[in-house]
Amino acid sequence: MAKTNEVNLTLTTNELVATFILTGYEDLASQILNEQSLLTNEEELNRFIQEASSSLAQKGFWAIDDDGEVREDVKALVQDLVQAERKARAVRMRDRSVLLLHYTSHEQVLIQRVEGKLHKFRYTTITHPFGELVKDFFSTGSGNELEQEGIEVNPLQLSSSDFDDIHTTDPSVLEALVKDDAADLTMRAFAKAFLQNSQELDNLSFMHSNYVEDQSVMEQVIFLLPTPDFVWHIDYDQVNEDVIYAQPVSYSRYIDELERGIVQFFYHSYAR
Repeated sequence: MAKTNEVNLTLTTNELVATFILTGYEDLASQILNEQSLLTNEEELNRFIQEASSSLAQKGFWAIDDDGEVREDVKALVQDLVQAERKARAVRMRDRSVLLLHYTSHEQVLIQRVEGKLHKFRYTTITHPFGELVKDFFSTGSGNELEQEGIEVNPLQLSSSDFDDIHTTDPSVLEALVKDDAADLTMRAFAKAFLQNSQELDNLSFMHSNYVEDQSVMEQVIFLLPTPDFVWHIDYDQVNEDVIYAQPVSYSRYIDELERGIVQFFYHSYAR
């Protein structure tokens, strides 16, 4: 039975960790605490649990009584979050935001949006237009034209070493390139978008997860660089030949392809 209308909630990172502890997933809680270096001793841990639990109780997610039970729908959400075997994860590097789609059954998907220390959850159906969701997450504009300032943008070819170098090049060097009228127009367009994205690439990955065996396997990772008018798709197919391509693609076409990939990944799970 789908839960699309049952749960729509927001938790802080601390509240999510406390919820893991209160529902028996202490190992996941410890993993987050260790990754973020939130605590250094047992006294801090006890105080942390007390404060986060009080916050959960104030929101009505946990009843402070003799039973100390977490609300049933929140328990179910945590179980879905942990036990979902297939997940699609989008990462937006300019602000480190994350969008996670947890495939929970052939009927529904649990959407998790992470912005700063806030985790926003809601359920949706498997027929949800995931393309629009991903576009809203990645997009820096609403254009669908392969033009920037009236100039047609062509595919860009770089060696692996040059591509690696632009990640660590001083921003002032790229800024000078963008302003250089004598430089290649396509390289200028890419450098401008790369600067605006903090010299990093966004990505969408498809993952298999097994909580019981404590395993997580990345099936595919797609790297992209959004602009206000189109998306640069980063093609690593010929990286062994020391060639990396950046292909400009319209938002409409690119998002359609990403949506097909997400649905195929989830439905393949259902078919199994």
